Amino acid sequence: MSSDPSRLGSTSRVFHPRSIALVGASESNFYARSLVENLRRAGYAGRLVGIHPTRASAFGFECVKSLASCADVDVAVLAVNRSQVEETIREAVEIGVKGAVILAAGFRDSGEPEWVEAEQRIASLTIEAGMLVAGPNCLGILSQPGGAVMYGAPVTWRLDPGRVGLIVQSGGLLPGACRYLSHLGAPVRYAVSSGNATCTSIARWLEEVILDPEVSAIGIVAEGIDDWPRFREAVEAARSSGRFVGICKLGRSALGQTVAYSHTGALAGDYAIYRDAFEQIGVSETRTLGELMVSVALAHHCGEAKQRSLGIISHSGGAIGQLADLCDERGIALPPPLPASLGRNPDDVAPSNMSNPIDVSRHAMSNLADFSSAVRAFLRDPTYAVVFYVSSADIADGTIPVNFEQLRAVLEATDLEQKFIVISRLTYSPLTEATLQLVAEHPRAIIVPSVDDALGGFVGWVGGSTPTRTVRALSQAYGGEDQWRNEFDVKEELAKVGITSPTRAFLAANGNDAGSIEWPSNVQPPAAVKGVGRLIHHKTRLGLIQLRVATAEELEAAVRRMDLVAREAGLLIDGYLIEEMISGGSDLIVSFSRQPIGQVAMIGRGGVDVESEVNRWFAVLPVNDSWLELLLHRAGVDDPAEARRAKVLVQRLGDFFDAHDLDVLECNPVRVGVPGGPFVLDVLAMPRKVQSPAQ
Repeated sequence: MSSDPSRLGSTSRVFHPRSIALVGASESNFYARSLVENLRRAGYAGRLVGIHPTRASAFGFECVKSLASCADVDVAVLAVNRSQVEETIREAVEIGVKGAVILAAGFRDSGEPEWVEAEQRIASLTIEAGMLVAGPNCLGILSQPGGAVMYGAPVTWRLDPGRVGLIVQSGGLLPGACRYLSHLGAPVRYAVSSGNATCTSIARWLEEVILDPEVSAIGIVAEGIDDWPRFREAVEAARSSGRFVGICKLGRSALGQTVAYSHTGALAGDYAIYRDAFEQIGVSETRTLGELMVSVALAHHCGEAKQRSLGIISHSGGAIGQLADLCDERGIALPPPLPASLGRNPDDVAPSNMSNPIDVSRHAMSNLADFSSAVRAFLRDPTYAVVFYVSSADIADGTIPVNFEQLRAVLEATDLEQKFIVISRLTYSPLTEATLQLVAEHPRAIIVPSVDDALGGFVGWVGGSTPTRTVRALSQAYGGEDQWRNEFDVKEELAKVGITSPTRAFLAANGNDAGSIEWPSNVQPPAAVKGVGRLIHHKTRLGLIQLRVATAEELEAAVRRMDLVAREAGLLIDGYLIEEMISGGSDLIVSFSRQPIGQVAMIGRGGVDVESEVNRWFAVLPVNDSWLELLLHRAGVDDPAEARRAKVLVQRLGDFFDAHDLDVLECNPVRVGVPGGPFVLDVLAMPRKVQSPAQ
């Protein structure tokens, strides 16, 4: 990550401001009132000044008419209508304000061109000035050190000293996240509601958060990542210094992407691309906000996961069956405890009975010492990253004393073994103050109310991946749009840079109206014959391809038939590609495209049915050799020599995509595992799209 002061010099003033200006200071303004109450409750000791055109004072402190008349302001909080924001930001830039919070919505998130452009102007001003900005369309910033809780909604949870950083696009999600982390014993040090994130990207906020060496874990909730190279660099800096970075990506489904855009105006993008991109750079992904909070809490309490397996203790046969199913669905390994971990257990907790998950119901109800021995055996086992204690009855509600004693035994075991445990439930039940107090007295335990959150958070913490899903071929997004070249011409260009396609010939569409069609001398039968043109994308679907053509007569019949198909459909054909067929081997799909996240490579298993559904894997460029080799392995290219040849092909295709400034380069199929290969059998190239500012 860059150490350029212009990029990284604002942390002390924005997260630790000596002075805050409240624009729109009025007791009748809900956002202003909430902010002042939060600052006072948190013990903020810096200078507060109000900005209001008619008031001399508000909330007991002085007001001035405009920000321009202030001096030495570190952060300006704008609790005003959107119509006043741009001029106020200009004033903030003029007086050298280091940071701003813009609470107003209705900019990019509105979709209205006038306000989209206004947000772009505000972003240009603040980026040039080096100002950090939360918003527009946010609720603010929380900085626990010094009590700088610049948040426009009530903060009702305890602000204990913490080591967690949170960056959340949605201001509405941030309070619940902070409260949950506080409950999990992992209080927040810094929290940012980034809103539309046009002025200051999520990547930029991540840079700021990790400048504080006290931050041990960072959770991010985002609809999209606008500045991927910078985000990647910041993540690598965080991970290289031992910090955990987890993310919950909103807008994974098509409907979710639509809703996300209407919320902040962020392009959510194709989830499958983000999924693989996060794995590529070592960001741990979770499916829900609750899972993310648990993974962050585990990283806060336990540091980096040393193992990937889990030990589970419960006291119900039905419970351990359900827990085993839930773990299997999430890919969580549940090995039995090692014999060396069992120690001197009583005979009725013999090693042969120590399964995982383990049902200790008999011991829990009849012999608390046996129960404690089983718990300690799991805790001391080095196989497990952490141990879960999942109750099928009330954890401890005061009405069943034995439950409370079991919980006490579990907690005392964590002290004796110096190991961490997660306490959870299969079904909801309220927790008493006595229970919460008991757990709070033992620093190596947390209660996670939802077992789904607990298991999903565990997967996020140890670095497991979200289950794969299917995605459409990129070419399906282009309908009948004009291609860069027809297929024959693209293959001719590929050949110039050493990318091989089968031997081929071209027959112009206007050259076969009269007389017979001769077989091309350079092509050995059998051949594939394709009708090609810059507006023709799906030749198979349109009936413009015929395989295993072996004679001049069959060639002429194929061309005449395709001529008729094209005329009836009103399709413009440039001509016919006649290409030798390649037998044997297996097929890949390889593509490059420009996405909101950046330039993306995709590798998957290709072939004639690929455009319906198939698993593919993605990489955001630049991509290193090890990640490329992993993707090829996932796609079934296991032979080392073939993998080397395929890797060279992918790298050359990437260079070609970049050199010709294409929007999409999709090769499907690419035939591998054959002499002289790999061969590009089919290719589609789309020219670069020019996007409007609103996009």
